[in-house]
Amino acid sequence: MISRSVLTLLLLVNVGVGVYFGMFSEPASQAEMTAETQQVDELQQAPAIARVTTEPEFPEPLFVAAAEPSENVEPANNSDVITPAATNTQPRECRVWGPLSDPEAFDDLSNNLEAIGGFPEIREIEVVLSPDFMVFVGPLPNMAQARQVAADLRDLQIDNYVFNREDSGPGVSVGVFSREGLARRQHQKVVQLGYEVSIEPMQRSQKAYNLYAHIEQNSVHYPSSISGCMDIAQNP
Repeated sequence: MISRSVLTLLLLVNVGVGVYFGMFSEPASQAEMTAETQQVDELQQAPAIARVTTEPEFPEPLFVAAAEPSENVEPANNSDVITPAATNTQPRECRVWGPLSDPEAFDDLSNNLEAIGGFPEIREIEVVLSPDFMVFVGPLPNMAQARQVAADLRDLQIDNYVFNREDSGPGVSVGVFSREGLARRQHQKVVQLGYEVSIEPMQRSQKAYNLYAHIEQNSVHYPSSISGCMDIAQNP
């Protein structure tokens, strides 16, 4: 190990060498010293300047170029733009056809109305017909007398038949006529034979069928309808 005295000697030698060479080195110029001083001042002031003058700036918006049209996409043409078509359709009206005694007689018309969206519907109705007129002898007291009158009238070439009503009793019909004038003529003929004769209207009705559908006034089927749905008596 190196002794303490040797270490002390080496230290003194190093110090002496440094003093010796320092005596021969040139002193720094005034300009160099001034430059070093300015650099130190700038380093000390730089953070403060940055804090005072530096503010975040937002970048200007970038310009986005429009996308080039694809080669497969054709440019829009005003003539190709789809706009709602002006409709000249007239409002639909409920109309009635008939009455007919056979519903199958509407088959062709019903199919045509179905094809144009008329929603046809066939309804059964009761049609009141013009009355018939019955000419009869009576009422008579009992069935025995009614049969006797019937026999006498047949001898006179007058067709007849016997009937018996719960409300009025027996009688002998001498004809049913569709026209009142014919009934009155028969009435006079039997009266002249000495019988008490009456004329009674007989109300008649039968089942029939009407066709209902909704169509426009310019439809070819409109003229053949008999009336509007609200203008005809509805079935209960």
